[in-house]
Amino acid sequence: MKPDQKNEDAWAEILAHGEVVVAAYEEFLKSSDVLANALPYNHEYVLRRALPKKPGNRRKSDSIRDWLKADRAKIQSDLVSWQSQIREAAKRGELLSRLNLTKDEKRLLGIDD
Repeated sequence: MKPDQKNEDAWAEILAHGEVVVAAYEEFLKSSDVLANALPYNHEYVLRRALPKKPGNRRKSDSIRDWLKADRAKIQSDLVSWQSQIREAAKRGELLSRLNLTKDEKRLLGIDD
């Protein structure tokens, strides 16, 4: 085998492994978004928590579980507050639709469309 062919074969293998990492990372991002959708936090915050910054923690897959367990009380409290806000927004929306206010009336009341 020629040296150039060895380099091409090695490069093809590197690219194939890179594609595996890309697929795994895409799946990680999707899973992180699913977790964020279940939590009262935005996707970027959950992603920051899921990706450790310190080199010594980068291979510690338990860090996500540790974060959720350590912050359980805060997460649950935030979740209750978030769910309450959602319910209030739904009630407000229902009331506003029943009132059938004009744009001018909404503007006078300081209600955004």
